[in-house]
Amino acid sequence: MPIHLEIDTGMSRQGVGPSDLAQIFARFGPGSPLRLEAVMTHLFAADEADGQATEEQLKRLDDAMSRISTAGLFAEWLNVGASATLLAGQARIIADLAARHGMKAMLRPGLALYGLVPRFDPRSAWQTRGPPTHRRCDHS
Repeated sequence: MPIHLEIDTGMSRQGVGPSDLAQIFARFGPGSPLRLEAVMTHLFAADEADGQATEEQLKRLDDAMSRISTAGLFAEWLNVGASATLLAGQARIIADLAARHGMKAMLRPGLALYGLVPRFDPRSAWQTRGPPTHRRCDHS
């Protein structure tokens, strides 16, 4: 059974934390029907200007990939990032990371497929709205 293993590299929403990898590796032991097909993560701040959060996440992912290889597991695909990653010009970085580990790179261009450009604007994250306005609806 092919498995796509998500690594939590800092988003803290889903995926296996780096400290829990050894427990996951044990499930791929001899006789297991599980086969590691892909490793994935989500870059939560790929559209931020300084790129520091993304760089830290990619370092954590690279470390996790080394641990996966050391455990004798190998995946064909490295699935990292979404539209913001692609539009920020980080596809080459992802491809190079995948190549270092003998994998093929994959990105998930969700919003970009619809012509939308994801942008993080901290001002809009804290924007408040006034009370809702209610209109009278007359069905007569």
